[in-house]
Amino acid sequence: MKSRLKFSKLRLLFLSLIVCCQVQAQTQLDLHQKMSTIANYLHKLAKQDAFSGAILIAKDGKVLLEKAYNYAHLGFKVPNTVDTKFGMASMGKMFTSIAIMQLVEQGKLSLQDKVGKVLPKYPNKRVKEEVTIHHLLTHTSGMPNFMTEDFYKTSKDHYRKLDDFSPLYQTKPLLFSPGKRFSYTNSGYLVLGLIIEKLSGEKYDEYLRKHIFEVAQMKNTGNYDTDHPIANLAEGYTLSDVYPLSLKNNRLMGAVRGGPAGGGYTTLQDMFLFAQALQNQLFLSKKNVEILTTPKSGNKNWGYGYGFQYFGPNKQRVVGHSGGHWGVGSELRIFTELGYTVVLLTNRDLDAGFLEARYFIQDQLVGITSTTRSYFFTKKVLKTIEKKGVEAGKKVKKTAQVKLSERDINAKGYQLLKQKKYSQAIDVFIFEVFAFPRSFDAYDSLGEAYMESGNIPLAIKNYKKSLELNPKNENAIKKLAKMKIK
Repeated sequence: MKSRLKFSKLRLLFLSLIVCCQVQAQTQLDLHQKMSTIANYLHKLAKQDAFSGAILIAKDGKVLLEKAYNYAHLGFKVPNTVDTKFGMASMGKMFTSIAIMQLVEQGKLSLQDKVGKVLPKYPNKRVKEEVTIHHLLTHTSGMPNFMTEDFYKTSKDHYRKLDDFSPLYQTKPLLFSPGKRFSYTNSGYLVLGLIIEKLSGEKYDEYLRKHIFEVAQMKNTGNYDTDHPIANLAEGYTLSDVYPLSLKNNRLMGAVRGGPAGGGYTTLQDMFLFAQALQNQLFLSKKNVEILTTPKSGNKNWGYGYGFQYFGPNKQRVVGHSGGHWGVGSELRIFTELGYTVVLLTNRDLDAGFLEARYFIQDQLVGITSTTRSYFFTKKVLKTIEKKGVEAGKKVKKTAQVKLSERDINAKGYQLLKQKKYSQAIDVFIFEVFAFPRSFDAYDSLGEAYMESGNIPLAIKNYKKSLELNPKNENAIKKLAKMKIK
């Protein structure tokens, strides 16, 4: 009897092992199929010149997919590789927030400290006395963004050191009282950089090198002087406003050197190492990593912590940060529950392949969400408008119960406007007004398209409608004044 019982237990254990192996094998097969599907999709986009960049996807610390597509330099046809350095844009804010939290962990700083405690000579009295470290990290300081017309119209080689940016923002009045609302601004992160330098006694870039990059063994990440030769650097490309159907490089469209708010360069492998170091508490304690990545504002689908964005697709917890500028679309996403790490780096505009790649990858990893459904449906409608006109687009919209993305419609309209395809741009903005009749921005954009095309009466009509919906729309006020309309 005992031998039979023992045999039954062994048989049950053996069967359990078989089932376990079969499950693991099926899981590996599913992962392989997902990676193949993603790689093939990006290859197809690249063939259509609709994606240029590189992708790394890992699960539980093991890299499953690492590939590069299209060109780092179009003129010489230099291909992107998995070792190419791509622009990070605002991804660099993660480094700044970690540096600040390291100083907090060392007892040199409190999240509730006012700016004036560390920078007593800061020229703006309200910032000095009212704005806290918490406000700066969470974009709730009320500080205006330094990236204004004054910045873009001046030579970018004037901006290399943190103090070089000071005249652009430090004496400007606050837009609202600190803590009242979220308003994304790069200026607050420049102040954080000054605080890091003051408390550490090290230049910002030197601090990152010693306390973040070397700790994670990141050898190809930094804020480089882009007007000097840099090995394996991808040029960023955006639509030209000189030759509308061509691309131009973004070299003259941002500061020559990145800083605490972003603008540096990195590689797939370095960002993967960064994600691993973050999760393994090499930079900070587990408690402080959690503080960094827990949203302080937002909702269940999107939020902002301390220099980290939070995403909640299909109830999954995803943390990281994206970055976008002319000729840059980049992102690190860490799926904390599923174990995925996704690094997506591109050298084109956000709507020139980055967004499509991001949402397709997300669908493969966590399933279709309302956000991705909206994105791809909006693309379908826009293609219909492009091929058959605005009325055809309206019909498609009416036959589907899917929410449209106004941001993507507006971006497409401006893309066409930049290419001087006025009639097509007007069609897209007319559709935006149809789909979002209470959007002052839709009427503002339509007014701009009519103005650019030379139809002043319709430009005036739409700018006035925009002001009816939002009397504080400064752009409409300026454009009407320019046309000498009261």
